[in-house]
Amino acid sequence: MSHHLLSTLRVVVLLGLYLAGAALSLHLIHAPGEVALFWPASGLAFAVVLRYGLRWWWFVPVGNLLMHGLLDPVAWNFLPFSVFSNALGVIAGAWLVQRHANMPRLSVAYGLTILEGGLLLAAISGLIGAVGLYVAGLSNLLQMPVNFLRWALGDALSVAAITPIALQLLMRERARSPVLRNADYGALRERVIWALLMLAAFIAVITGARIESPFILGLTAVPLALLLWSAMRLPPIWTAAGVALMVFVMTIAIASNVGSFVQPTHLRDIVILLVFLSLLAIAPLLLALGNHERRLAQRSLLRRALTDTLTGLPNRTAFEDALRTQIDRMQQQPGHSSAGQCALVYFDLDHFTLINDTASHQAGDALIKGVASLIRAHLPASDAVFRIGGDEFAALLDDCDESGARTRVQGVLSIIERYRLAWHGLVLNTSASAGIAMFGVQAGGYSSLLAQADAACFTAKEMGGNRLCVASAGPGEMRSRTEAMRWAVRIRTGLDDDQFELYCQDIVSSTALVQRGRHFETLLRLNPGGPLLMPGDFIPAAERFRLGVQIDRHVVAMVLRWFDNHPDALADVDTCAINLTAGSLMNEDFARFVDSQLRGSRMAPEQLCFEITETSAVHDLARARAFIQQMRALGCRFALDDFGTGFSSFAYLRSLDVDYIKIDGSFVRDLEGSPMSGSVVRSITDIAHVLNKRTIAEHAETESICATLRAMGVDYLQGHALHRPEPIGQYFAYEPRTGQRASV
Repeated sequence: MSHHLLSTLRVVVLLGLYLAGAALSLHLIHAPGEVALFWPASGLAFAVVLRYGLRWWWFVPVGNLLMHGLLDPVAWNFLPFSVFSNALGVIAGAWLVQRHANMPRLSVAYGLTILEGGLLLAAISGLIGAVGLYVAGLSNLLQMPVNFLRWALGDALSVAAITPIALQLLMRERARSPVLRNADYGALRERVIWALLMLAAFIAVITGARIESPFILGLTAVPLALLLWSAMRLPPIWTAAGVALMVFVMTIAIASNVGSFVQPTHLRDIVILLVFLSLLAIAPLLLALGNHERRLAQRSLLRRALTDTLTGLPNRTAFEDALRTQIDRMQQQPGHSSAGQCALVYFDLDHFTLINDTASHQAGDALIKGVASLIRAHLPASDAVFRIGGDEFAALLDDCDESGARTRVQGVLSIIERYRLAWHGLVLNTSASAGIAMFGVQAGGYSSLLAQADAACFTAKEMGGNRLCVASAGPGEMRSRTEAMRWAVRIRTGLDDDQFELYCQDIVSSTALVQRGRHFETLLRLNPGGPLLMPGDFIPAAERFRLGVQIDRHVVAMVLRWFDNHPDALADVDTCAINLTAGSLMNEDFARFVDSQLRGSRMAPEQLCFEITETSAVHDLARARAFIQQMRALGCRFALDDFGTGFSSFAYLRSLDVDYIKIDGSFVRDLEGSPMSGSVVRSITDIAHVLNKRTIAEHAETESICATLRAMGVDYLQGHALHRPEPIGQYFAYEPRTGQRASV
């Protein structure tokens, strides 16, 4: 249907309603020149002009002329007054209201503004109408005040009763923001009950009015009570409809002299009746608008609490609520087919920190917004999308099997990979990894499902990123995928509750009979209240979840604090070696942390030796060199641990300014049975001496291996054949530079 045809149809319908309201009022007038108690056409005309603007001013005179031409022929000298009384009143009232056009349409302030405009409409219309009746000879001069009040109050009652419902119905044509939903109000069952009770109340009022009793009019309080109920519990349009119906019924009953309802004849009675009816209409409407505003504010606050401000997507809190609701809904559907499965998807952008580091955080935010739009646009509207972290998104895919989930998610990954963002001369792009966890009627708990999706996403990232991984429901595979996550939790608990303990193991010179002081390596143990856990158990998980730097900080602080509390033991220390994870080499703040710790410690920087692995050093050789230079500037020494396992170990050895080279234990253990291992150990030792560096052979487990290592010229030995690790307190309970325990 064309827009022009719709506009024409709208005009015809509105004019028809205007004439219907006028016909009802004319039917209730008993004598020529009499003014109706209620003129609903004015309230409708006021709503039309408020809705469509002052350009619709013509609606009132056209409707009025049609009314007089079809329903109420009048004298020619009264017709201009009749037309202008309605037209000028509506235009003036609408002008007053539209001065506050920025107000929310369903608010108490806007309702009071409409009331102000209605009073201006009533005053102008009543004045012109009363003058017109006098000029046309339909009333005398003494009747003018009475006609003015009746005309004005009739229009005011029309505005109070008809304008709100007409305006809300007309405003429904606009696209409405779904800020408030039906769920914010009473349920359908409550609305049906209310409507039936309201109908029963009107029937009771009309029926009861025929009973000759001075108290029967107390029944009019029943509709009022029901209107207050609707104002508290139902949308404002229900209250507006109830108010309009109540005023229609009561004015018709009064004008028709139904039983105890008698039309007033004295001015005082007319004023009291019309003011009473107007207040009866206004009070529930204002209460309904007030409650609507309160609900709106609550919904707005809730929306803010559940919405990510950058992307506009629901946030993590909304995601958790939605996932729990979906799980509950699925579990309440026994016999649900497999086709009704749902999928939880985790998306994690790959290497996103590079965008923030190289282009700025503003560029990162712009990229996040773009990716969020892509995900939302690509997935069906039935799928819910959330932003749950800095560069992490989640989605709940509704009613899909594993194959369908793979197809949808792979499509998302493809469009993210192709996405390009122009930013101040740069072209930014990224990719994403995704983990999928399927669930249905037999879905596990909320935490289990999260763990599955998170573990699958981590697996996808570890496989190189820009791919997806589906979590297996098999308990064995899930245990292996989530074990690292459990370790991360245990590590955080260990850091918070100080569950880490320091052990020490001697590093012994292969030539000197007596060392100047203790040279040892500090080893870390985790004591969660049961068996001690070794670094090999938790360090891989710590590095995977980026907890290595926190552990290294904790160990450095523990070592310095222990020696600050035991200055006698510190006097016997030549070299204290501390292992560092790969993350600390890449962390610019770690060097500053060590510097600040040493400034307040008794331990001299020269007594510290940091051990870094060959693998972590070559991962980013430039950063490793910069870190070593910073630490050496403080006075600390360095050892290159696990040397010999890399592909090009000797090629970069000259670039790393270290004091010690620790030969990887795999070569030392195989020394007696593998000629190649012997050649590697001998080569490392010879090259280290050429570079003026000293070698340490770890895992020297037998006396024969120790003898072989000494013969090869290795400088230091470390292993169970020489000393087994022991707690730091026990380690320093020996007499300095001897093998005897101190007497206690």
